[in-house]
Amino acid sequence: MRTVGEAHPDHWPLEVLAEVMEEDLLKDIRYRRGLVYDLSALSNHFSDAGYFGIFTQVASQKRAKCSKRSSTTSSGCGVVKFPPNKWRMRKPR
Repeated sequence: MRTVGEAHPDHWPLEVLAEVMEEDLLKDIRYRRGLVYDLSALSNHFSDAGYFGIFTQVASQKRAKCSKRSSTTSSGCGVVKFPPNKWRMRKPR
């Protein structure tokens, strides 16, 4: 979601909000419910504008449940699919 630039007075409250939301969401949907592998909330600011986002890594079988849960509290949910072979762990050389 688009937010304010770095010179705006709401810049720091948005940073705090991201930290608090990340901690609360990790406790709820990762540790308590086990719906996601990873979650991060962030607030980035540039000279003219910024953005606020929540990103997750979700197993395909839990995606529908997680999307349903997030759509009740946010404006939408984006899904990025990666080819399974591209992200395999490689042995160190």
